[in-house]
Amino acid sequence: MATPPQAPLQGLVRLLLLACVTSRAECGKVPVVPMEGSHWLSMKDVVRKLHDAGHQAVVLSPEVTVHLKGEDFFTLKTYIFCYTEDEYNDLMLSHIKLMFETQHYLKTFFKSMAMLRNVSVIYDRSCVEMLHDHSLISQLNSSSFNVVSLDPLFPFGATLAMYLRIPGVFFLWASHVAWTLRTHCLNPPSYIPQLLTTYSDHMSLLQRVKNMLCSFP
Repeated sequence: MATPPQAPLQGLVRLLLLACVTSRAECGKVPVVPMEGSHWLSMKDVVRKLHDAGHQAVVLSPEVTVHLKGEDFFTLKTYIFCYTEDEYNDLMLSHIKLMFETQHYLKTFFKSMAMLRNVSVIYDRSCVEMLHDHSLISQLNSSSFNVVSLDPLFPFGATLAMYLRIPGVFFLWASHVAWTLRTHCLNPPSYIPQLLTTYSDHMSLLQRVKNMLCSFP
């Protein structure tokens, strides 16, 4: 999947760095709650930039993942996941196959919505499991974090920010519907193609109208 443009990425890094700076310009500590797949591959660049600037990032990951692996520029903390590795791999593989199917847009859209509902159930259950992990929550609560970097598609990030009573910075570059409106991210549909439309950044008037309709929740 395509990665987000560099300009928004740089802006997000600056925002995170400003949020991490204390009154004495000390380095900050940032818990990172990512989403699987290309979401994390994009978010990882932000985590690397934070590390290069001297900040400490703690990435929260389920025990079973595809892309979320340990790196030398962040601390990895895992939590119990409700699916086995084979079950999770099958789910992710079916999602990838769907993205490359050649069929009518509406069929792809509704199939994607059904799959997203299934994924939401999985991560909702995972969120509950994490909240009941008293050891992990105790560690996070005593770590004096400054800001949470989170993907709004995963509910635990916003929940954690509220629990720790610290700001949360949303990272979301694309979705099937207007998630960006609900997370206050800039995503003007007149210029930015919606996912699955196959449009480029140079759209005709008719394509812009269709793209606008696709952006409605």
